[in-house]
Amino acid sequence: MSWDLQWVRDMVARKLDFDPDEPDEAFGGTSDNVWSAVDAWIQEAYNEIITDAILEAPEDVFKVYIDLTWAADSSTLVLPKHVAYSKSLQMYDITNDSTNPREEFVYASSRQGGIYWLDRLTLSWPSSAGPTDAKTYRWFYLADAEELILPTQTPLLIPYRYRYLLVWKAALNARIEVDEDNGPALWRQKVEQLKESYHIDLCQGRLSFSIPPRIENRSLTDHVGVTL
Repeated sequence: MSWDLQWVRDMVARKLDFDPDEPDEAFGGTSDNVWSAVDAWIQEAYNEIITDAILEAPEDVFKVYIDLTWAADSSTLVLPKHVAYSKSLQMYDITNDSTNPREEFVYASSRQGGIYWLDRLTLSWPSSAGPTDAKTYRWFYLADAEELILPTQTPLLIPYRYRYLLVWKAALNARIEVDEDNGPALWRQKVEQLKESYHIDLCQGRLSFSIPPRIENRSLTDHVGVTL
């Protein structure tokens, strides 16, 4: 089942009684983009939902990686901003073997004698000469909410079953900003209920397989199950 930014826009507009054909309304955007204000509230809500969820969920729920190439004879490696600004976890050298990688430590300064942070975006090699051969590193980090731009984009970090959490949160943010109050109490209650369910769901972990102990004379293979 799919859902996208346009669907979220339409649902938020319904909650706000916003007509996109009336750009001068309180929740309208500009004449060039009637959805600009609504999109901003949706993005704000998405960021808040994921930031809160990362604090509650097991690490592996939002864990992703990117492979980076450190060029030979280059003293520095500039990380993509979405990686550098994220919560970094580990970096592994997979240059020669991706199945048995070696963890590489990244230090706060050059005094530790290894790869270190030169600035907030840049890693520095221990020597100014850089590596003699190109290196490939696998960088693990926690994904942040991606920027929603295209109407066909799907918010990747919110499951389909919790899509209305984003709708109600964005609508509530809009009401708070436009009406300069705390928003409808019922809306706040819906957001908190959906958020609590989402966090509980995340904390239950991902798909795992379990084999119950032998029961009577039946084979273990008769009891292989999937725990969600």
